[in-house]
Amino acid sequence: MLKRFVAFTLAEVLLVAGIAGFVGALTIPNMVKSYQKKANVAKAKAVLMKLDAAMQQVDVYKTLMGKTTDSARSAAILNALEEHLSFRLVCGATANSICFTTTNMTDTSTVNKFDAQDNDKVKSADCAKAIINDGTEMALCFEHLNPTDKENAPGYRGKIFIDVDGRSKGPTKRGEDIFSFMISGSGVSVRQNNIEADLFSQR
Repeated sequence: MLKRFVAFTLAEVLLVAGIAGFVGALTIPNMVKSYQKKANVAKAKAVLMKLDAAMQQVDVYKTLMGKTTDSARSAAILNALEEHLSFRLVCGATANSICFTTTNMTDTSTVNKFDAQDNDKVKSADCAKAIINDGTEMALCFEHLNPTDKENAPGYRGKIFIDVDGRSKGPTKRGEDIFSFMISGSGVSVRQNNIEADLFSQR
């Protein structure tokens, strides 16, 4: 008795291959984007820990003594952090396109668009910029609570913005590759109810 062999025609094979390719084209980009976002969040968490550990080593009041402008304070704190954190490049408070670019982070020349959900805003012109050794670009924007009494001020605050994949890559979007941290007497942390707090709490 002759055995009958069942085979697919070339047209059927091509049809199945076409469908598989179409489904792959729809799902793979989303999978890659989701993975990249998770990787960026993980890197942002690691950078936050490094920044906090470095900030804990800085004598803020001594560093700020004699600094009368927010830009000078930002530059002074950044220089102090350089002793405890490895930077590839320090651009300081000077305007340039090498480090974290303020032109990409502002709606106007002064107000940070990534800070829209925060009540207190910082002036981008007062930020000091640097690139960490792992390629993360950062802008440190320091604001002293009582600039008329630098030696005995009751507290201080500031913000750090990071771009984990650099200005030339990624969507340059808050919560995807741009993250914002706050500086206070307790160190560097995320603000409650901000997008970073939600992202960092996810598993």
